[in-house]
Amino acid sequence: MYIKATIVKMQKEFQADIFGFGEDYYRSNLKQFSGLEEDWDTVFSDAEVEIESTFFIRRSGIRNKSFLTDEEKQLHKNKSIEEKGIFSFNIEHFM
Repeated sequence: MYIKATIVKMQKEFQADIFGFGEDYYRSNLKQFSGLEEDWDTVFSDAEVEIESTFFIRRSGIRNKSFLTDEEKQLHKNKSIEEKGIFSFNIEHFM
């Protein structure tokens, strides 16, 4: 999963919250965040991040000949292309 790998890289190699988790946490938990603000990069680098996504593909935009075989096309027709979830960020164990 590329998203998780990118977040982990930012946490471990750069200790940088380029995603704005701190800003979101600040807006939703001002009192709790004020105690973490000065050490946020350290808190972020040690935080557990869970990722779930929601997407739905309406039209793929492919109008040329498909690179899929007929067997693969049939397999894709039988599978659902909708995945549901939510993005969460857990820092409770730092408080």
